Amino acid sequence: LSIAYEKIGDVLVGQGSASEALGSYRDGLRIVERLVASSPANTQWQYAVSIFSKKIGQGLLSAGDDVQAMKSIQSALAVLKRLAAIDPANDKWGYELAVAQSRFGDALIASGDTDRGLAAYRDGFAITESLAANDPADSGLQRDLFAFWIKIGRVQLGRGQNVDALTSYREGLSIIRGLATRHPANEGWQRDLSVALENLGNALLAMGKVSDALKAQRDSVTTIGRVVAINP
Repeated sequence: LSIAYEKIGDVLVGQGSASEALGSYRDGLRIVERLVASSPANTQWQYAVSIFSKKIGQGLLSAGDDVQAMKSIQSALAVLKRLAAIDPANDKWGYELAVAQSRFGDALIASGDTDRGLAAYRDGFAITESLAANDPADSGLQRDLFAFWIKIGRVQLGRGQNVDALTSYREGLSIIRGLATRHPANEGWQRDLSVALENLGNALLAMGKVSDALKAQRDSVTTIGRVVAINP
């Protein structure tokens, strides 16, 4: 039954019905929490608690409820950290822990806590980097590393750490450029490349490198043109 609630919630999110999705996720969470209470050693039910908590946190964050979002995501993190300690070789749990760290960082940044937010992003990046090292061919993990670099760079730029932001953006650009080059028909990665170039331009502009910033922004526009050509 809890799986049904999760699937219903996912469908509702896809339809833009975030508040209804939250209700479905909460119903599912109550079920798996009862299961965990009856069998605390069952790691699969604990994992289910973390997934529901994370999804509830994401929904609350999208709704602007940063405080409650942070509580839900912290609950997910606590469970996933315990599971990762039990079985460090479980890549599925490691991946979800990295995702939870990313969402926790989002909640912290939204609340204005950039120090802890940046630390959460770096923790998530470190986990993802380890997973990617074990499976270099996994393009999804490479894309996740790109996303972390962009998030880290945006925080750094917002804090006036322009040189650090430029370095982060270049790291992210290198990853997504490789993916977009190898998969020119992938619309999502072409869009990501455009975003990376735009962010690079923002950092260059903040450093007073106007001509370089203009080139990056023009490259971003050119890339969007390719996306339109893929899906007119």
